[in-house]
Amino acid sequence: MISEEIGDYLKAIYTLSSGGDYARIKDIASRLKVKPPSVSQMIRKLAKLGYVEYERYGGVKLTQKGKNSAREIKRRHELLSEFFKYIGVPQKIADSDACRIEHYLHPKTMKRLVKFIEKKG
Repeated sequence: MISEEIGDYLKAIYTLSSGGDYARIKDIASRLKVKPPSVSQMIRKLAKLGYVEYERYGGVKLTQKGKNSAREIKRRHELLSEFFKYIGVPQKIADSDACRIEHYLHPKTMKRLVKFIEKKG
């Protein structure tokens, strides 16, 4: 299972790069509200884990492994947010709560949630 911090970075890179292009360190830092040196350190870790390709002073690009993981995290977030809105939680709170728990739910729980959301539609 991917840690919350790694998941947040992957999701930010995916969003900033539109799922295919490069993201810049300063843009990732701005999005995650952290300092660029912290981003650089995490990017090196993500590269070692096979999630990104990165050249010093260049952009950050997700590998296929990184894209797959980022898409899954984004899907979980959207599903949870949709569920929270369905039960009457305001949009801003639904997104915030989804962001907090998207990394921790067991796959079986997510599967059941998907079935529930599909039935209500």
